[in-house]
Amino acid sequence: MINRVELTVELLRKYRGELTHEKVVRLNRIVKVVESIHQSHQNEEVIIPSKEAISEVLDNPNDENMKTFIECTFKEKVNVGETDIKKIYEEQESSAVELLKDIMDVLMNENIKKYVSNKAIKRITQMAQKIRNNIVECINENMRMEEEKNQETTTPPEMTNIPISEGNKTEEQESPKETEEERVNREFGEKMRSLEIELDKIKRKYIAFKKVFEEHGEDVEYLMKQEKAVKECENMIKNGD
Repeated sequence: MINRVELTVELLRKYRGELTHEKVVRLNRIVKVVESIHQSHQNEEVIIPSKEAISEVLDNPNDENMKTFIECTFKEKVNVGETDIKKIYEEQESSAVELLKDIMDVLMNENIKKYVSNKAIKRITQMAQKIRNNIVECINENMRMEEEKNQETTTPPEMTNIPISEGNKTEEQESPKETEEERVNREFGEKMRSLEIELDKIKRKYIAFKKVFEEHGEDVEYLMKQEKAVKECENMIKNGD
């Protein structure tokens, strides 16, 4: 089985061209195609294509360029159709677990780790910490929501006053009439409990927002993206989309 990370590095070594975010995404998808074909064709020997073949498929991964790239990647001709290649290429992105495994493969590989600077390692560590914190916050928030939902389902329904005819009343059934002061106190207590629940929700949202702001407050690029997203939503509302 080929090593996906090392194959990526070898393709980059041969390509040595400028990479955009879009090309990185394409490269990862192309590597996934090669890996899939390698597994389904009894481990055919993989070779690194020419710079031209890599450049063409990164610039324009159409059916023709992809087919040419695959033909140049395997030493022996593999029997795979353009439809199958396209299907593998267009599959959804890897799951979170698979992506994290790829990251671990890079960080644990001594031959590749030397290409990752200490500055990059520091940034990756910070991002990993944010991911871990987000997972913990998500777990905590969902646990709270689950508790609130359970409390709502276990709260006994409010009793409905059913009028009893005078002839059927007994001394036990009769209860003292609620005074105006008692009614006001009861409604005030219910309102305070309702406000406490709302205040707790607002407080949790504020804490979550504060953490995000503290993490990204100095990240100008992040804030610009948020501002752009808000403006796009406003424009859609104005245009009636």
